[in-house]
Amino acid sequence: MTSMQTTDKDAEYLEWRASERLADLDRRMDEAMPAKGASSLAELYALDGKHFIVTAFHTFLYRAPSEDELAAYLRLLHGGTAKSSIACSLRYCQEAGRYSQHLDLRRERLLQRLTRLPLIGKSFLWLQALLGVHNSKQALLAQQQEIARLRALVDARSQGLYRDLIAEQEAQRRALRDEIQALRAVINEQHVQAGSVQAGTEGNGGGALDDSFYIAFENHFRGSEAEIRARLAFYLPLISEHLSADLKTSLMVDIGCGRGEWLGLLTEAGYRATGIDLNHSNVAACRGQSLDAVLGDGIAWLRQQESQSIGLLSAFHVIEHLPLAQLNALLVEALRCLKPGGMLILETPNPENLVTAAHRFYTDPTHRNPIPPDLTEFLLRHKGFKDVFIHRLHPTEDAIEETSETARRLNALLYGPQDYAAIAIKA
Repeated sequence: MTSMQTTDKDAEYLEWRASERLADLDRRMDEAMPAKGASSLAELYALDGKHFIVTAFHTFLYRAPSEDELAAYLRLLHGGTAKSSIACSLRYCQEAGRYSQHLDLRRERLLQRLTRLPLIGKSFLWLQALLGVHNSKQALLAQQQEIARLRALVDARSQGLYRDLIAEQEAQRRALRDEIQALRAVINEQHVQAGSVQAGTEGNGGGALDDSFYIAFENHFRGSEAEIRARLAFYLPLISEHLSADLKTSLMVDIGCGRGEWLGLLTEAGYRATGIDLNHSNVAACRGQSLDAVLGDGIAWLRQQESQSIGLLSAFHVIEHLPLAQLNALLVEALRCLKPGGMLILETPNPENLVTAAHRFYTDPTHRNPIPPDLTEFLLRHKGFKDVFIHRLHPTEDAIEETSETARRLNALLYGPQDYAAIAIKA
């Protein structure tokens, strides 16, 4: 009777164990993929620090780590322990055996055991390290190559965009420059039509004197065209002496060109010359001789020109008509527009001759004040010109016989050079 009862209890126990195992199997099937765990080793190893430890616990132990466990494993991780070693220790611990495991770390566990062998463990560690270095070098080289490729692509695109931007900006500058020049031309034309005068032979000296008056005035007091050409021929050898071959082919500009005597000499000598004048009649006279002449204010015209675009700039009997501000502007623009080595010629009445300074100078009602040679030389050097030469020109023929020092001084003061030329070279 007792044996029979024991057998029945054993059967009941076995049945209970079977049901428990089935329930446990069902539970393991339901928990085969923990909700907060990693689905792959790559996903797990991509995490760092605390996130790696917490996810590893959820993946292998189906729970979060305690504070002590988290601190201990973080110390291992920060101390250099590989993530694969920590994953193996969790995957194959006794607690993990109660759960279904979907990640296979047998290879990592085998490598971990090999490194612990007393004889070959260190050699294996060295081999593993060398393989890791090799793989790291390969990965680094691949990354460097990719970075170089991307950098070359970015540089190429950047250069293309830069070239396009420069071309666009240059086109905008050209358009703006053309617009400014057109506006300046309109303003100059309006000033001319209103009778605005900036410089002696460039204009008529004021709105009260018309163009025909100044033409008649020059014909009466200045001399014939043949006489003026003979005087101006003095400058042709100076051009040949001081200008280099390349500058002789550059544009030569005459401010206040008047009737065109100097333009004619330059053109006949084979130079490329342009004249600027505010007097309609003068410009028409020059064009009638097939000379290139422009109606306008000389300083304003210079401001429209490119820097270092002119080989020679001349202004005969102009500066004595200008107030100091305009004279300064003329010298500034002359220095800017002349090419290096270019020549500036300024001719003006010479106040060292007392007759000129006290009488002949004021024959022209548009003159402002005579300018001594020393002052002109100082202004040119102060503005930055080098090699400034003063040539005293056109003495009168009424000199008395120099029988004494007094006679010599009297000749210099009364009958000496009536004009002078200041010739300056741009550095």
